[in-house]
Amino acid sequence: MKGFFLLFLLALSFGCVQEQPYQGSEEQTPQINSPTFFEEEIQENKSCYPENHCDSEHFCINGECIPKTSLLPEPSDEEPIFKIVFVQNGMDNETEFNEAVDREVAAFVSATPFKDCPDRLEVQKMFDFCCKNGTVKECAENIFGDFDSVVLLHNAGVYDTDCIKCYGEGTVHISVEGRGLLTHELGHSLFGLWDQYCYWPSENNPNPVDFEEGNCTEVTDKNSWHYRYCSLSPESEEVTPYKCLGNMNSKKGRSIMGSSVNRNPADPGFGFTDEELEIISKKVKCS
Repeated sequence: MKGFFLLFLLALSFGCVQEQPYQGSEEQTPQINSPTFFEEEIQENKSCYPENHCDSEHFCINGECIPKTSLLPEPSDEEPIFKIVFVQNGMDNETEFNEAVDREVAAFVSATPFKDCPDRLEVQKMFDFCCKNGTVKECAENIFGDFDSVVLLHNAGVYDTDCIKCYGEGTVHISVEGRGLLTHELGHSLFGLWDQYCYWPSENNPNPVDFEEGNCTEVTDKNSWHYRYCSLSPESEEVTPYKCLGNMNSKKGRSIMGSSVNRNPADPGFGFTDEELEIISKKVKCS
């Protein structure tokens, strides 16, 4: 597979670069308005979305205030299913960093079978992280040992290039201003799911978007991001570019792997499709 596939699949940045690395689909994909029926349903539902009224001990997940203690992993003697490492670049507020880690981890746990065994997800984090020699992944391995994914948090558009010289492969980049992007990116790196905001029909696609259900439309503007991104499949095959919303999930929203319509974890429609959950469940077995 060519480098583009890895870029798409893991939100990677190749080589030692000084410029901004790849940001991930949420920041690259324009917001698409939610279906009218869903907006009406939200208005009828007196929930914590879109106005969050949850207190400091709760997260707003799928429109409900959920206790943080039920979603955040605690140290456990059990073997972790996955280990995720969080570091930062260019941030000067450690509280903001810690809150972003907790918020994104809680969203990921709530959307996966980890909700039944959050302690089987090991989370490590380091605020005072600097990597002047080697890639981010290499530096993190020297500190934390083996892990399944390393996540670099930063403020949108802010990078300390004196501290990190080489982003390299294998790093997920997330801005702390985003919501729910980590769950989407881990859908790629941990579970091998493909994006559903492009139409890529292939027998190797584990979670293909349905053309009609996904509301796919051809992209004709050659200068648009969707045209450039969707015209080359993860298998490096040139295809007619179509942008899509994504398949529907059981929560009446669009797949987390689709457009950013229901990407906010507070949104009642935040969730994977049943087909995607079946794939995820094969790797996340609580018992």
